[in-house]
Amino acid sequence: MKATAQYQPAIFVLMSLALFCGCTGDAPKKTSPAATQAVLDLRDWDFEEAGPVDLNGEYEFYWHQHLNPEEFSRGTTPPTKTFVTVPHIWNDFKVDGKKISGTGYATYRLTILLQEKPPPLAFKFLDMGTAYTVFANGEDILSVGRAGTTEEATIPRYFPQVVDYVSASNRIELIYLVSNFHYNKGGAWETVLLGTREQIYKIRESTLTFHMIVFGSILIMGLYHLALFVLRRKDPSALYFALFCLLIAVRMLTTVESYLINIFPGMSWELLVKIEYLSYFLALMAFSAFAYSLFSRDIPAAVVKTIVMVGLAFSATVFVTPARIFSHTLVPYQIFTMFVILYGTVILVLCAARKREGAIIFLVGYLFLVATVLNDILDANRIVQTGHFVHWGLFIFIFSQAFLLSFRFSKAFRTVDLQREELAKTNINYRNEIVERQQVEEKLRGSNDALNRSEAKNRALLTALPDVMFRISKEGVYLEFFAAEGFELLMPPNEFLGKNMAEVLPADLAKQGIHFVEKALQTSKIQIFEYQLTIDGTLRDYEARHVVCGKDEVLAIIRDTTEQKLLEKELARAQRLETVGRLAGQIAHDFNNLLTPLTAYPAIMREELPKNHPVLALVDDVEFSARKMAEINQQLLALGRRGHYAMEPIDLNDLIQKVILAQHLPDELVVRKELAADLLLIDGGAAQLTRVLMNLIGNGKEAMQGTGIITLRTTNIYLDRPLSGYKTIRRGEYVKFEFRIPAPALNLM
Repeated sequence: MKATAQYQPAIFVLMSLALFCGCTGDAPKKTSPAATQAVLDLRDWDFEEAGPVDLNGEYEFYWHQHLNPEEFSRGTTPPTKTFVTVPHIWNDFKVDGKKISGTGYATYRLTILLQEKPPPLAFKFLDMGTAYTVFANGEDILSVGRAGTTEEATIPRYFPQVVDYVSASNRIELIYLVSNFHYNKGGAWETVLLGTREQIYKIRESTLTFHMIVFGSILIMGLYHLALFVLRRKDPSALYFALFCLLIAVRMLTTVESYLINIFPGMSWELLVKIEYLSYFLALMAFSAFAYSLFSRDIPAAVVKTIVMVGLAFSATVFVTPARIFSHTLVPYQIFTMFVILYGTVILVLCAARKREGAIIFLVGYLFLVATVLNDILDANRIVQTGHFVHWGLFIFIFSQAFLLSFRFSKAFRTVDLQREELAKTNINYRNEIVERQQVEEKLRGSNDALNRSEAKNRALLTALPDVMFRISKEGVYLEFFAAEGFELLMPPNEFLGKNMAEVLPADLAKQGIHFVEKALQTSKIQIFEYQLTIDGTLRDYEARHVVCGKDEVLAIIRDTTEQKLLEKELARAQRLETVGRLAGQIAHDFNNLLTPLTAYPAIMREELPKNHPVLALVDDVEFSARKMAEINQQLLALGRRGHYAMEPIDLNDLIQKVILAQHLPDELVVRKELAADLLLIDGGAAQLTRVLMNLIGNGKEAMQGTGIITLRTTNIYLDRPLSGYKTIRRGEYVKFEFRIPAPALNLM
C-alpha cells in the first residue's frame, strides 16, 4: 500500500490524460449517412449545422478499367459494374465470382446529391493505394502520384491534401481512378471527408497541430533521456527509452497524414514506406529492451533476445526487398506483436503483484498503449472503423515512463544524500570505536574471570535461575512451565502443556531431549546438552539442563546462550586483533625503511635515462609496485594502531586491468578476462584487493608452470535471501569474482 501511494499522483494524471483523449476529435455533430447503390443523398444534410460528412458506403466499382468522366456521360460504360464498400481494400472484393488480388487498377464512382445552392465545399483526402486521380463533375481536381494501367506507367505516392471545390449544381459525380502495382494491398482504403471550407481546414489544422504537439513532446522526452544516458552510461534504461521515443516520433511523421512528405517533398514513396515499417519493427525491440532493463528479475533474457532476433529478421526484409514484398510482413509482425503484448501484460501483472519498484505505473501506461495498439491493428486491417488512437496511447505510455525514470533518478539522489548523512554519522562514531572496544574487552575479561571463580561454588544456584523451566514426564510430556518475560520459544509456553516433545520440536531435537530425560532419571545426575533453533528467522543458541524433581519427572531448565556466545567470540576476536596489530605495526615500521629507495630511485632514473630507453617501462612497473607496497604498508600501520582499513568505492574491472598490466607474465600464459560491462562498484581497500589479485595470478602462474589459461570473471548477482551459513551476507546486490585454472594445475597446488 505504501508503494502504491507513491504513484497515486502519476496515476491520477494518466487517467486525466486518457479522459482528455477520449473527449477530443472533430467528428460530425450527427451520424453521417452512407451511400447506397453509389448514391449519397445529402439533400437533407445542412453542413453548417450537422458538420462535415464521411463519403462512405457503396460505390460503383470497375475492375481493371480506368473510365474517364466522358465515357460515363456518353453512356458507353460496360454493364459489368460491381458495388463495393468504401473505405476498404479491394483485395477482399470478388469480380465475376473470383477474388481479386492487391495488384491492379480500377475505377470508383459515387453520385452525391446536395441541397440547392450548396456553400463552397472542400474535400479532405488521405491516401489511396497507391496512386490515384479524382474527378468531380468531369473536372480533374486531384492527382497523387500517377495512376496507370501497368507497373511501368504507375508512380506510387502518399500525399494527403485538402481540395477546395465549388459545385455549380446540387449534384456531384465523384470518380476515382486508382492503381496499385507496388504494395500488397490496394484500393480506396481511407475515408474521404466533405464539408465547408472552414470546417475541413479547421479539422486538418487541429489534427496536425495536436499531432505535432504530441510529436514534439515525444521527441523532447527522447532527446532528454538520451542526454541522461550520455551523462550516466551505467543505466541502460534511459538509452532504450530514448530510442523508443525517437522511433515513435519518426513513425508519427510517416503515419500522421504522411507529414514527412511536407518536410522532404522529394522523398520517394518507397523510402517513406520503409521508414514507416522500420520505425514499427525497431520500436518493439527498443520497448522490450527497456522493459527488461527495469524488470530483469522477472523477464527472462531469452524472451528479449527472441523479440530482438525476430525484429532484426523483419527489418532486414524491409531493407533488402521492395514494398510489394516486404509489405506482406506487416500482418505476421502484428500477430507477433499481439503475442508480445499478451506476454508483457502477464509479466507486468506479476511484477505489480510482487511489488516491484515502478511496476504499477508501468502497467497503467502499458494498458493504455495496449488498448490503442490493438485498436489500430484492427482498424488497419479494416476489421473495425474506429480511427487511429495509437498516438494517444503512446503519449500516455511515454509520459508514464518518463515519470517512472524521473522517480528512479530522484530516488537515487535521495539515497546519495542519505548515504552522505550516514557517512558523516559513521565518521563521528568511528572516533569512539577504539575506546568502546577496549571497554568491551575489559568487561568480557571481568565477566569470564568471575564466572570461572564461582562456577563450581554456584552451579546449583545458577540452575535455579533459569530463563524458562519445564516439568516433563518420563514419556516426554510437558506438565508445567515457569517462563521469564520476553523469552523466545517456538510457540507460547502454555501451548506446550499436555503435548509430547515429538509434537512440538524438530524430530532430531525431540529425540535428543527424550534421551536426556531418560538418562537423568536413570543416573539421578544433571544432564546438560546444547542445541540451536531458528526463531523468527534467527538462529539462536540454547543450553538445556535436566534435573530429577520427582518420581518419573524431570525439571528442564532452558537458557538462551546466544548473547553469551557472541560476547565470547568478540573477546577472542579482539584478542587476535590485538596480537595481529602489534605484529603488523612492527613489520610495517621495518618495511617502511626498506621501501624508501624503491619510491625515490625511479624518479632519479627517469632523469638519467633517455626518453626512449627500454628500461623506462620497467622503471614504471617498479614505481607502480612501490606505490602499491606503500599503500599496503599504510594499512599495516593503521592495523598496528588499532585502526581500520581505508574503504572506498572500487571498480573491480579497472583494478584487474591494472594488476594484469603490472605483471610480467610469459607469452605461454594467457589471462582471459570475462568482465561484466555494467559491473557494480564495491566498497573495499584498493591495496588489499591489489595484493589478493597479484597473489592469485602469481600462484596460478606457479601452479601452471607458466603455461596455460587463467580465467578472471566478474558478474553482478542478486541474492533474494540471506546466504546460508554466513550471517553477514544478507539479501541484495553483490559482485561475484571468479578465478579459474585448469583442474590438473589445481592438483599441483
